[in-house]
Amino acid sequence: MTIAIDVRSLCDAHPSGVGHALYEILRAWPTTDDTMVLFSCGRKPPRLPRSITERPNVRSIHRTIPNKIVNALIALRLVSLEQLLGSRVDAVWFPNTGFLPRTRARTIITAHDLAFHLMKSTYTWKDHARYAITRTIASLRRANAVIAISESTARDVLQLHPNGRVHTVLHGVDHEQFHQNPLPSDATWLQRYGIKKPYLLFVATIEPRKNVPSLIEAFDTVAKTHRSLQLVISGGRGWKRTSFERALKSTEHRDRILTIGYVEDSARPALMRHALALCLPSRYEGFGMQVLEAMACGAPVICSSNSSLPEVGGDAPLYVRAMNVRELERALEHILSSNTLRYHCRERGLAQSQSFNWNHTANGVLKVITKTAAS
Repeated sequence: MTIAIDVRSLCDAHPSGVGHALYEILRAWPTTDDTMVLFSCGRKPPRLPRSITERPNVRSIHRTIPNKIVNALIALRLVSLEQLLGSRVDAVWFPNTGFLPRTRARTIITAHDLAFHLMKSTYTWKDHARYAITRTIASLRRANAVIAISESTARDVLQLHPNGRVHTVLHGVDHEQFHQNPLPSDATWLQRYGIKKPYLLFVATIEPRKNVPSLIEAFDTVAKTHRSLQLVISGGRGWKRTSFERALKSTEHRDRILTIGYVEDSARPALMRHALALCLPSRYEGFGMQVLEAMACGAPVICSSNSSLPEVGGDAPLYVRAMNVRELERALEHILSSNTLRYHCRERGLAQSQSFNWNHTANGVLKVITKTAAS
């Protein structure tokens, strides 16, 4: 069997969550006799793991055509997958929703979340235009199979496409990188970002769905009695940031809130290991990678009780209703005031995180591809 995989998300200088997951899946890809074709386009080639590129049955195809032009050609149905690759394949896996080219191959798409459809008010008109142009919903319906990264996302996809073939394959975590044991470099990372213990940590792109203003408001309350506490907000600049900026301006403790922007992959475990808690009061998640990574690092977690988060967190986090600031305040106070509670959250989180690894994910993806190609 010949399998093509779209690796365009690995061409970005700062890969998104989709790119991170794809890299780890390729790194853990099972050894098989299948021929693999990794295709991409754009000015820069993708960053691929050597463990996959050094295999004799794997070849990479990179077109230096800008990705926007390729997407336009696909959208206008002027080019097929076979023309892009220069050959036929049996199955093609797209690790993210978006453009689905004409092809004779069996198609598999991974759906990470349907926030753009379920939480339309949290996106800009440009976002909605992009999803409309890429025919994201239509692509999910056209695909021969859809891989959902959580049972929650699988249910969301089935609401759009009740008769679709939807398979749940959970993400993993790299336990060699995300672990509880402090490293000598940890102090360097904390110093680099100006972080002083004790601190609470938020990790995500700053956008309305992540509900950061509620976290700032809750922090403002507990900071009055925990006078050395910091709130560290780590994440790239997103969209519709007005409420976030307003919350920062109105807080009484602005000097104790650090906004450190996008953090390097190698720094994230250090920040998680030493945090009193990771806080994610998100209104909706397709998976909740931060929760899993934090648990693997031994950090207690406070997160919302919606969407996929209880799936990932199990019995380890303190759960709150996303928009209930008083609940979030109480959860913060409990975690800050009780060493025993932090210990139990930490131990349950470490145990829960052991259920997730990228080998399981890679095997699950390959199983769906193989089954779909044979159907």
